[in-house]
Amino acid sequence: VDVTKSTVECSVPMKEERHGATSAVVDNTIYIFGGLDKDMGTLNSCEKLDTSQLPLKWESTRPLEVGRFVAGAAAVGGRVYLCGGGSVTDEILTSVQVYDTELDVWEDGPRMTVGRFGDGLRMGCVAHGGIVYVAGGRDGNSDRLASVERLLPGAVEWERVADMLKPRAGLALVTMDGKI
Repeated sequence: VDVTKSTVECSVPMKEERHGATSAVVDNTIYIFGGLDKDMGTLNSCEKLDTSQLPLKWESTRPLEVGRFVAGAAAVGGRVYLCGGGSVTDEILTSVQVYDTELDVWEDGPRMTVGRFGDGLRMGCVAHGGIVYVAGGRDGNSDRLASVERLLPGAVEWERVADMLKPRAGLALVTMDGKI
């Protein structure tokens, strides 16, 4: 999408068809993580598109340790925090996988206090000031969540912060003027 010209052009297709995937941007590179294939199988594959390298082409990166779909993602520095989501066993994940974009390696991050997924209605996930925030989504009973938690730099556990006024799923979090 070229917002300056109000046009949409077909870009380079990904290597693997997927939906319910999670994305993040680090510098000039778009990352796509997991999702579901056309047969509703959970994917652990990941791809990247470096928009500064021509010709444009998607490349595979190291796969996820645990395949997941409708997860949240936030980039802090050269690392992407992939939070929660659903798994192949229909488990609602509390786990966090952290991807180092320079080294192309995954490591386990601290588990969230609440399992969150989207079922098409995602949780919100954003980084602000080096802190990763997750909010809303659905729990294992498919109930919408009002809870919000954050992961401070270097912390070994997530911290609950004030709940949203209403439970929400299908939300997006953004930062602007120092606020989420």
